[in-house]
Amino acid sequence: DPDMLLGSTPGAAATVTPVQSRTQFNLWVVMAAPLLIGSNLLHLSAFDRETYTNAEVLAVSQDPLGQPGFVVVDSCGEFNETGSPSPPECQQVWAKRLSRGAYAVLMVNWARHPVRVQCDSGCLQSVGLYGKVD
Repeated sequence: DPDMLLGSTPGAAATVTPVQSRTQFNLWVVMAAPLLIGSNLLHLSAFDRETYTNAEVLAVSQDPLGQPGFVVVDSCGEFNETGSPSPPECQQVWAKRLSRGAYAVLMVNWARHPVRVQCDSGCLQSVGLYGKVD
């Protein structure tokens, strides 16, 4: 399982940027990992509080099917987490099967600059979703 959520609250022993914090939280949710907040709950920033209490995201985390997500699209190739301080400039699309035939989809941009991350018809088919894509 992934470890503690770092958060972006200033003054904590270890922090990440707000965008990194939200990305980490969403990845933990899609991976069906325990959501253990590694910051003082009494001093959470408004951003972290909003992230950790998002009802839609928490519903994905608590979905009764309980299956972990999987990578659908990956431009990162083989990435050795211990060999580099940060992932390569790449993108991933994750999917998590939910109860009642629903899916949650997470698009992650690991680059240090904004890029467009897409899930085209081939991506949707690999998730198990078929049909017309607009």
